[in-house]
Amino acid sequence: MSRGHMQDSIQLGGSNFLIRIRFRQNASWQGTIHWLDGKESKNFRSMLEMVTLIQEALDRQEKGSQNLRSWSSKKQSS
Repeated sequence: MSRGHMQDSIQLGGSNFLIRIRFRQNASWQGTIHWLDGKESKNFRSMLEMVTLIQEALDRQEKGSQNLRSWSSKKQSS
C-alpha cells in the first residue's frame, strides 16, 4: 500500500473539482472528490469511479444538453 497525498484542482466544462488522492493501490487511486460548484463531496475507490462522478456532476449541471455519444443513443441510418 502506497500512501501519497496528492491534491489538485481541475476545471472541466465550467465546473470546479478538488481531488485528493489518499492512496495508490491495485494500480488505481483512492481518495475524495469535492465538486466545488455543487458543494458536494464523495469518496471514490478507483480512477474509473472518480471519472464517473465527474461525468455525473457535469451531466447534472448541463441537464443533458451535451452532444456526446453514448451507447444508448439511437442508431442513425445512412
